[in-house]
Amino acid sequence: MKKYCKLLILILLNTAVLQSCSIFRKTQTVTVSGEKSTLWIKKTGLYSCNNGQKLGKLDIRYIEDSVMVIIIRNNTGIEGGRLYIFRDSMFLFNRISKKYMVTKLTGNGENRLASDNELRKLGTILLQKEYTITNREIILKEIKGIARIEILKFNKQSRKKFVPEKFKVNIQIERQRYCIYGTAENIVTDQYVPVALIKYQGKYKKVRRIHDIV
Repeated sequence: MKKYCKLLILILLNTAVLQSCSIFRKTQTVTVSGEKSTLWIKKTGLYSCNNGQKLGKLDIRYIEDSVMVIIIRNNTGIEGGRLYIFRDSMFLFNRISKKYMVTKLTGNGENRLASDNELRKLGTILLQKEYTITNREIILKEIKGIARIEILKFNKQSRKKFVPEKFKVNIQIERQRYCIYGTAENIVTDQYVPVALIKYQGKYKKVRRIHDIV
């Protein structure tokens, strides 16, 4: 199970640069206005690029310019962890070991996280008006890593709305390399997306480093 949770961390690291900080208080739900686009990518199968072995399932929930939630489960459907990305901070939960980590999103440059900006950049990859973004590299400076995301196939939701259906992620962390690809089975846009935050107070142990959450 620890190996599974470690894999969870490495999969999710493509979305953020991590550094220790204090807790950021967030509301338990996010209200969706009629002007915001939403996306719910359900039952995404995760596989190893090396041997095609199925590693688990991924669920991505996104509310435009507000929050992105990434949920990972094992092959039987049991939830192992969650990642919440807000405009200024990020929560990472290991639901197996009951640990969590919270970070502030900072940084400069096109491929580094920037407050009030990176969530929008991630959203443009998920909700595209044209086939414009097919690959992206994110530098994980604080943990000496690089992640490369490649969109292999798009799902056409409407005349000018395209959502990634197949993707591949290559991650290098401290001289270790990982390659994972995923295929979505169910994609829903512009409908209600549940994003309730896990109640971590008194239930989860806070850790300061990414490796401590495994």
